[in-house]
Amino acid sequence: EEEMDNDHWTNNPDDPRMTHFTKEGIEFTMRRFAQEMKDANYPVQFGSLDGLNEKGKLLSQMVLVNDLQRTKIAKKTTWETFRDIDPTGFASIHTGTLAVPLKARWMDIDDADPNPHLTEEFVRQLDLQQGRE
Repeated sequence: EEEMDNDHWTNNPDDPRMTHFTKEGIEFTMRRFAQEMKDANYPVQFGSLDGLNEKGKLLSQMVLVNDLQRTKIAKKTTWETFRDIDPTGFASIHTGTLAVPLKARWMDIDDADPNPHLTEEFVRQLDLQQGRE
């Protein structure tokens, strides 16, 4: 039985072939998932086995970005978790609202903090806009 060496392209998340391979697997899984949702008359639809609709494509793209970023966590730091990855490319599939970064490392955020993703300055500006300060 022959084993792949560590230099094989499937072990390199930056290799375009690996990105393509990962994307194909995610899209196939999402189409299967979309068909199951359609067959079950689920109120949110992602398309069908034949293809994804806009929501399905957006979710599929976010899963790809998530997978690719998670593979790089161990290389960057010893403290970073999947919650600390760059939120660029993530948005609500329903409203389009973009994700925002956490204001600190995930492990450093106080559990009692009602706004873990908002800086104090942003909260102050929000309060001013809403007449609460």
